[in-house]
Amino acid sequence: MPTQCLTVSAFIVASIFSFNSYAKSVSTAQAELQSYKTQLLSAQADKSKYSSALESKIAEITKATSIPSPEKDRYESALGDVESMESAVAYDPTMSGELKNAKNKLILAGRKYKKSNKKLKKLDDEKNDITAELAASTALVNQLNTQVNDQTVLIMQLKQQESKNASARQKKHQKDKKAKQLANKQKVSEAAILAAKNATAAALAPAEASKPKPLPNRNGRETLTYLTSDSDIEAEERRQTENIATGGGASVGSKKYMTIRIPGTTTRSVTLVSMGGDQYKGNSKTATGTASINFDFYKRETTFPTSVADKTLTFLLDLSVGTMPYIVYYEKK
Repeated sequence: MPTQCLTVSAFIVASIFSFNSYAKSVSTAQAELQSYKTQLLSAQADKSKYSSALESKIAEITKATSIPSPEKDRYESALGDVESMESAVAYDPTMSGELKNAKNKLILAGRKYKKSNKKLKKLDDEKNDITAELAASTALVNQLNTQVNDQTVLIMQLKQQESKNASARQKKHQKDKKAKQLANKQKVSEAAILAAKNATAAALAPAEASKPKPLPNRNGRETLTYLTSDSDIEAEERRQTENIATGGGASVGSKKYMTIRIPGTTTRSVTLVSMGGDQYKGNSKTATGTASINFDFYKRETTFPTSVADKTLTFLLDLSVGTMPYIVYYEKK
């Protein structure tokens, strides 16, 4: 039975160290704490049981040693000799040799006494087993007490962290809400400005139409086109050169800034430099994906293919036709 108890105690100790010390949540940590407390109650019951068993076993040994026998008499005599010699050595240290001999005789007498009394030997062996079980259960109780205390502190720390996280989430929610409200206001404002600009442009359209400015050939393309053909690229560069030669427009070197926004990636600003004749040119890298392109009050969407990733693009902007911007872009040569 003592051997079986030792096996159970070893299993409980092993299960304690199998728990994750860094609980992922308060509920997980609380469940672990309850497990520690349950094991602690069991270990305390074992400790109490072994303590009582040890007291009973000592009482049995005391009773067994009271039975008279020659071996018992010699053992008690040797014990008395040792006690007498210890008193004598206290006054005369030179008698330490005699004390050592007396102790050796006591050990031999004790062995013969136990050997002559088989029941006493069995009781003594059982006492040793119970003592070992009591030591193991005491160590287990101490270990579990430490686990319970550490887990209690951990739960308190986790609760504090959860409270901080909740506060941080609330602050972020408020910040995002304000940012969304501001963005909505900005969209309304931009829409109003665009409407006013369109109205102004419509009013000025007759005057623009009367200007002696040639209408460029745009080859039937959309107002925002990605070019891949070398012949198309050469035609557009040649058309821009011809428009530059007509003069007019913003002074050479003046700049416009075009913004490229791709959701989930960075926003990039592209500098477009005036070449004369309402023609602009600029170079920039960009991320890939569906993009919103904005400058002044012009806004269009396009898709940058994955083939242009990490490559520099050339943008040609034509503003020679009133409020109808025309942009082509391609990989820089």
